[in-house]
Amino acid sequence: MNRILAIILCLILCLGIFAGCKDKTGDPVDTSEDTSDVTVEDTSEPVGKDTQEITESDLAEDPSVSLDSFRQSMTGTTELFAAAYIGLTDTIDDVDPIPWMKEKAPVLCSNLPFMTAIAEENIVGGHFGELYCIVPASSEINLTVSTIEFGYNDSKAEVLYEGTKGEPILLFCNQDGFSPDVEVTVTTADGNSVLWYPQLDDNLYLSAAYDLDGNKVTKDFTPYSERVKGEYDYYLNEAGFWKVPEAVDLADTSWEATDYCLDGTEKIYYIDIIGNTLNIVWNDGIDEENHSYSATWSLKEVDGVTLMEIDLGNLDGIRSFPVLITTEHNLILFAQDFVNDDIRDYDKLIRVLERTFG
Repeated sequence: MNRILAIILCLILCLGIFAGCKDKTGDPVDTSEDTSDVTVEDTSEPVGKDTQEITESDLAEDPSVSLDSFRQSMTGTTELFAAAYIGLTDTIDDVDPIPWMKEKAPVLCSNLPFMTAIAEENIVGGHFGELYCIVPASSEINLTVSTIEFGYNDSKAEVLYEGTKGEPILLFCNQDGFSPDVEVTVTTADGNSVLWYPQLDDNLYLSAAYDLDGNKVTKDFTPYSERVKGEYDYYLNEAGFWKVPEAVDLADTSWEATDYCLDGTEKIYYIDIIGNTLNIVWNDGIDEENHSYSATWSLKEVDGVTLMEIDLGNLDGIRSFPVLITTEHNLILFAQDFVNDDIRDYDKLIRVLERTFG
């Protein structure tokens, strides 16, 4: 059911790449392929190959080493905790959390072994829904997870988890149609605290938390490339009515989408494909004025994935997007470029537009 709802919801997602307006800055995008910030610092003398292999083996066998190293990446920053969105379970049936997480984010779990060593008592909120991994920046920072009191039907907040050792947790939430349905209180050693609400923003990225001075206190380590690849593979191989397009499928066609944002803003996008030219018109909802841009496009295959390469010039450079089209040619899907690990946090991760002509 969640997959069907996801497909329906895609009809109102916008082609954010053409907005030309970068509303968000500073958000990390993907660590599934790049783990330079979680590599154990080597202060020893150079060692031989055999010794190095033993060191890597020891790292894999001791999850606490990867946890300590990961926390070091937040040292000297305003970040109080790190969080990653892992995915949404397909049904309301319970899943086995660790194997399910390893299936959804194999590279991330391999790079950060502490994730698969999280104890059962630190798995919060049941075993279905949206799964988040939350890591305090140090052992002195603690987490409290509570349900949200909605103010009707005698709803009362309930404490689901209260940590005292700064341990990482896995949190299942947003299970009943309300998002968010829990809040996380992050408390420092000196008693200061911030609230964070686990959810995704308009562009399907992890929602951030800020302190009273406006400093971002969240480190986002969501494996975005793995997420997008998983969704793309689902549409292509399991949904049953999507295929890889050929140039002839796109020639002389028009497409449009409307994006309904959480703050009530509506953003509208139109695309006309004429020959090798892509004409784009959009309204970002800020004013009544439409904006337009023309770009060249082509299809190419990289690592078995068909990409639409679009030359957006000084608007956004050359961008590549894995694309799919429905078998009836009435919908087109653009995914962020998981092939080249080129994820932009001002774009939606996956967008679907509806054909209006051609």
